[in-house]
Amino acid sequence: MSRVTGEPALVLHVRPYRESSAIVNLLTLYHGRVAVVARGTRTRRGNPLQPFNRIRASWQGRGSLATLIGAEPD
Repeated sequence: MSRVTGEPALVLHVRPYRESSAIVNLLTLYHGRVAVVARGTRTRRGNPLQPFNRIRASWQGRGSLATLIGAEPD
């Protein structure tokens, strides 16, 4: 399992997934375009995962869909 931490990224697109999660497309500096599942993000206030926001993202997983483990505004 691979893990990436603190990668500068731009949020391209966010779409709902199941009840409280979202699938987020990120454009990152070193990994290109990455799709991640952000769990529980639709219920949080002050969510930095809005289109065209610059963030520092951390994710883990392998394959075409990873799990977002951290996102903070950049």
